[in-house]
Amino acid sequence: MARPQLRFRRLCGSDAGRCVAALVAGDATTALRQAERIPPSALPGLTSVLQAQIHGRLGDPAAQQEALDRYTSGYNDRFLSSYLLPWASASSLILLGDVETAMGTLRVGWRNRDANQMYDRPAAAQSYLYVGNMLWEAGQNRHATDAYLMSSDIHPDPAALSAGGRLALEHGDTDGAVQLFVAGLRADPPTPAAVAEIATALLRLGGKELLSEPMRELARRHPDWNLEELLEAR
Repeated sequence: MARPQLRFRRLCGSDAGRCVAALVAGDATTALRQAERIPPSALPGLTSVLQAQIHGRLGDPAAQQEALDRYTSGYNDRFLSSYLLPWASASSLILLGDVETAMGTLRVGWRNRDANQMYDRPAAAQSYLYVGNMLWEAGQNRHATDAYLMSSDIHPDPAALSAGGRLALEHGDTDGAVQLFVAGLRADPPTPAAVAEIATALLRLGGKELLSEPMRELARRHPDWNLEELLEAR
């Protein structure tokens, strides 16, 4: 696999790079011409995502839907590893500087998450975490949090949400951290260690107000847990 810097240079000098540059500059007509020149095998799925975005800006909903249908056509074929299409397309778009289209790509995959086989969902969710980390590195805190939350909808992982909350705090995004920590308490299946860690973080961030409702939900789901004792142990 090419190193990120090398991959970035190749993308920027490609038809895909020129297409994204035109799209970001607001020149959808030029972007469409460039998109039509991208070899179908060069960046699987990316061409269709770009065309959907372009047709949307040109006010052609029928062509936009046709492009989206091409993008999602392989979702039921596990041999295509199509559950990784959102990651592959979004990570390329982030490198090219088009974060909004990258997020649109993630949302398409998120809306189609039920098409993923159960045994593919952990890998699909992990790929969204990878994109979330890229977004935090790019200073896109709000989008990074959204990527982590979409990952949790695909395959809930309290430990990953806890890690995401800590990353959000490191990047100064307190609101995002709260969202991720609360989602971590609501995710199934929880573990006592993750619950204790998340609950302690929420207490430090905003006191009992932030913690009360998700903890009541947790108590209803797990009446055999001694939550007070769990928190005291921290």
